This record gives sequence, C-alpha cells and structure tokens, in this order.
Amino acid sequence: MSIQPELKTLLRRLKLSGMLPTLPDRLAYARTEKLDYAQLLELVLSDEVERRDQKHVTNRLTAAGFEEECTLERFDWSAKIRIDKARQKNDPFKDAFTANWNVGCSFDFLTQIFHLFLSYPRFADI
Repeated sequence: MSIQPELKTLLRRLKLSGMLPTLPDRLAYARTEKLDYAQLLELVLSDEVERRDQKHVTNRLTAAGFEEECTLERFDWSAKIRIDKARQKNDPFKDAFTANWNVGCSFDFLTQIFHLFLSYPRFADI
C-alpha cells in the first residue's frame, strides 16, 4: 500500500516522518488483525517512541566517544579483572575509587557504566 503525499507532508510537518518506513506494514497488519483506529494509532505511535528512544541512545553513545560499545548484556562477568597499573598511576580519581570501594577498576570503566546508565531515557531524568 502506498502512502498519500498529503499524509507524508503532514507527518513531516509534525516531525513524525520517522514512522513513514513502517507505516504501510502497520496498515496492512491493522487490516488483517481488524484493529480499530485507536489500536492502530497506539501501535504506530509506540513504534515511533521506540525508534526515538533507540536513536537517543545511539546519539548519546556517539557523543560520549567510546572506543567500542560496552553494554551490561555483553559484559563477561566471569572474566578475571585485570588492573592496568600504568593507567592506574595516572588516574586522578584512583584514590577515591580504590580506597572507598576496593574495586581496582579504572575510572574509564566507571565512566562508561555511568554514561550507559544515563543513556536509558527512564534514568536520565533522575
């Protein structure tokens, strides 16, 4: 199914053009499942919210400038923690973190965890 040019223009003016790629699929799904208008609207808007949340996380990770993406899901909890002594000597926050927490991980790792925590919208406003 094609989308009318007038609808495309309206969606762009409302800054909802991100839903254009999935809209034909959602309309077809609504027809086959016989969804009413409110259910279709909820489905399309939830897609847009999910897309914006994902874009927001991606933008925050890019702005943070991490060398690689590090998520808690991909973290190897069974790996032995190795302390980079040379890097730890130059860490201005070494004493604050190692004395109080006795963890021995570098400030960079803690910063990444903090930025990942803030990249999720439900925690960003705390």
